[in-house]
Amino acid sequence: MNESVSNEDLIRTVKDVFVYAIGYNKHYTIPSYQRGYKWNRENVIKLLDDLKHFEQGNTENSQSFYCLQNITIVPLKDDSGWNVVDGQQRLTTLYIILSYLKKEDSSAKSELSFFSVPDCIKYNVRKETGEFLIDEVFTGNIWNDDINPNSAIRKDQWYILDVAAGIKEWFKIPENNIKLETITNRLKLIVNNITDNSVSEEEIFSGLNGGKVDLDGADLVRAELITRSAKEKYQNSDSSKVKEFRMRIALELDTMNLWWSGKEQKTYFEQFLSDSLLKTSSFDHNTYPIGLLYKLYYAIHKRKGEKFGIEFFENGRDFNNKEGDNHWELYETITQLHHTLQMWFNDPLLYHLTGYLMFRFKHETIEENDMKNILPESKGDKVIDINYIWQLWKTSYTKNDYLQKVIMTIKNLLCKRENKDDLVKSIREVNTQWYGKDSQGITDVLVLMDVMICIGIYKDLWEEINPTEILHVYDLKAGKMRLPAAYFTKHNENFEHIRSCAPNEKEGKEERDKSVWISEISRNYNVNDVNSEPQKETDEQKMRNALLDILNQYPNDTLDDAIIQRLNIKMNEYGQHSIGNMALLIEHVNKSYGNAPFQEKIQRIFMEYMNNKWYIRPYTMIVFERKLNDKDKLWRWTRLNIGENATNIANNINRFLNIEL
Repeated sequence: MNESVSNEDLIRTVKDVFVYAIGYNKHYTIPSYQRGYKWNRENVIKLLDDLKHFEQGNTENSQSFYCLQNITIVPLKDDSGWNVVDGQQRLTTLYIILSYLKKEDSSAKSELSFFSVPDCIKYNVRKETGEFLIDEVFTGNIWNDDINPNSAIRKDQWYILDVAAGIKEWFKIPENNIKLETITNRLKLIVNNITDNSVSEEEIFSGLNGGKVDLDGADLVRAELITRSAKEKYQNSDSSKVKEFRMRIALELDTMNLWWSGKEQKTYFEQFLSDSLLKTSSFDHNTYPIGLLYKLYYAIHKRKGEKFGIEFFENGRDFNNKEGDNHWELYETITQLHHTLQMWFNDPLLYHLTGYLMFRFKHETIEENDMKNILPESKGDKVIDINYIWQLWKTSYTKNDYLQKVIMTIKNLLCKRENKDDLVKSIREVNTQWYGKDSQGITDVLVLMDVMICIGIYKDLWEEINPTEILHVYDLKAGKMRLPAAYFTKHNENFEHIRSCAPNEKEGKEERDKSVWISEISRNYNVNDVNSEPQKETDEQKMRNALLDILNQYPNDTLDDAIIQRLNIKMNEYGQHSIGNMALLIEHVNKSYGNAPFQEKIQRIFMEYMNNKWYIRPYTMIVFERKLNDKDKLWRWTRLNIGENATNIANNINRFLNIEL
């Protein structure tokens, strides 16, 4: 008898499952409400194939295991064993496999000595099934001759014969070798021992089988934490203390799981993980939301060579170099990480600046020389991922200290392709082509404008060329807005030219009719900006005349790609593809505008915003609100407006890049 097997262990090896019954002279009873045995040859072959592949893929990690789901048992009133409420199929299949190995592998008999009592599984009603298992399966007689399932006289026997044939067939193939230890000690089950007398077995059975789903890795981690953490924390206390704390752990895990089920949390923190971790099927955080926390925990705390899976959590984590408390350490550090990430999400400054860094620059690299100002002790280049963010956090004494490091990182990456002065200059100069050349740059800049609004450091600087105000980290504060997690990037959005770029058909199809182009250009650029500076007015008129000249000289009625490209180049000379003429708008809304005049665009944007139909970005709203209040009252977006918007963006980005740390 294995004295280490406890009634309180949730995860048990196959050996322990049978030892716990046989060693205490007890048995598992299949009650009358259970359906018959239904596994077949294909089912058992798949299990054996899975075990073979598991063993081959886990040769270096002897602590890993394969979980064969769960069994649910209820103690019998006479203390002679347990009724199997759920798991009859798995338990009976294991009985058949062990019986085969005991017969066919003479060297395994000593290792299988724990499997010594033929009636460790009993059938309440279908007694013939129990007798068949004892007389034919446990003895090995079933494998003495060729197996013909059609010789069965009862339905249960047909399936048992089919499984027995499948086992024999599988093991006869030379390359199908599994170590006995893999089956007895690395194949495990979650054993739910229900001791609550207030619920009947039939109710438990109905609940388990009414909407049964496969166990997820998060379930297994939960079982590990509940079972072992409390036992380690209260090693010398009575069982009531352990049970009480297990209930507390279960409640805390449920509370955490509820928090992680939020759509915004999921969108935000998925960005912190690698694609391979996101796709891990054994921890489906769409179904079990807390699985996302476990993936983040692994990403932060993994050691070299450790793979993600239940084996990463099975033995706890050792941070204090002490034995006997590794599962308690695992639970403590998981809850600590949860509370830290919860704080990042709830604090406006941490949320927006950390989110901007991860969404805009994930997987980008900071060179070692640039790291000296951020993390002086750091060596080598650094990649932007959860480990980098965590290192910034753990090496910071205060929140402002952490924010300084995040801002320094953002500055470095934002100016990576060109230095700070050149970046601000390219934003300010309206003839710089952004659209069509630097989509990532447009998104980086426009999303940063949204973030600056949300952290309270945006200012209207439409006309001031060189603002002298200096910002400090302690000037950062929570604004009145919160950017939804998906909008740290271009989310189902298109770049919209505020001043129409070219006449389009509905749904964004490019217009090629020359007469439509002429009509649209004449209509959109026919009004003089009487309140503008003369030079600005001339620029508007120049663009109109230059475009019409190109079109009038073109001999065909249908425009080809080359002429459209010429038109775009000419428009860019007057700020058409400047970032001052760009906005991010929901793709559906953007396409539905076609190339509508400015007044139609702005009216629809505000109508949809007021009706909560579509999300409009904070800075996009500011741009259009300013035009509504424009003193010239011209219902079109002019070259002057493009220049003012570019100046405003440049001045604000310059303020951010000059934050004193």
